[in-house]
Amino acid sequence: VCLNRAPKADELTALEQYYFRKRQRLERDAALVAQQFPGAAAAGADPAEAAAWSGVASFLLNLDEFIARE
Repeated sequence: VCLNRAPKADELTALEQYYFRKRQRLERDAALVAQQFPGAAAAGADPAEAAAWSGVASFLLNLDEFIARE
């Protein structure tokens, strides 16, 4: 949605892999979660999952294609 087009298959695979790797790291190390959410994650949310999705959002919003639309 943020790129105004559907992702290509390889892009979707890369993004899914990024999410799962990030979530695994965050589940193993609570200190990493605390760095992203110094207070607390959203009420009722799993902190590692919320931090992983935050990483995905950051990943997408920092793509050159999002920043520099032609």
